Amino acid sequence: MSTVSNHRIRLFAAFFIAEVIFTGFFLLIPKTPVVITSYCFGLLAPVALLLAMLEMTTANKRNYIIKTVFYPTAITYMLCNYLAGVIFSALDLSGAWSIHAGWLLLIHAIMLALLAWRYLTLDAGSEQIEELGERVAAKVINWQMIRADVENLKSYAPGHCHNDLQAVIDAIRYADPMSHESMAAYDEAIKDSVLMLEVKLNGQQYDEVAMLCLKIQKQIKDRNTRMKLLK
Repeated sequence: MSTVSNHRIRLFAAFFIAEVIFTGFFLLIPKTPVVITSYCFGLLAPVALLLAMLEMTTANKRNYIIKTVFYPTAITYMLCNYLAGVIFSALDLSGAWSIHAGWLLLIHAIMLALLAWRYLTLDAGSEQIEELGERVAAKVINWQMIRADVENLKSYAPGHCHNDLQAVIDAIRYADPMSHESMAAYDEAIKDSVLMLEVKLNGQQYDEVAMLCLKIQKQIKDRNTRMKLLK
């Protein structure tokens, strides 16, 4: 059984124990509409924390920060939920003052609605971060593949071509791997030049290899300039 599965089992066990303890306290005190309302909504507090902890078990390096926000959100809801329940129930049982159960129901409903809204916005934000991370990873990998192609060419190129090819590799390494829709033509032109570089190198057209290396460096420089203007 995986570590995540074991963690989830422990979470459900802790949730069940918390609900049993909370119910035990409820059974020991007199039952009034205010107490019953507080108890019913109090049962939801551990559920909120359980959902937050389960969300954290699905976190990865891309969305970990936003996933951890679920936990303090659940703790805040639990504190507000229990404080409202304890205060209003104590006042009601002592006879000092009693809130109408309908108003208490409204207060808890508002807190629950705010919690649901917060969870939904966090979940939506997490999905957007994951999608952005996937797009960024794809662009970075694409740029790394271009560099790998040139490094592969250098591995079997004659010694007098190494400096030119290394200059291209360095230009690619220090270029911004991110891209933009308007940069598609630049990226494709660089890819085409690298493919042509392979053709010239295999054809032993070394003078043209040197010229092509200079061309690729200029293309990358023009791309970098364009990227700066877009930021």
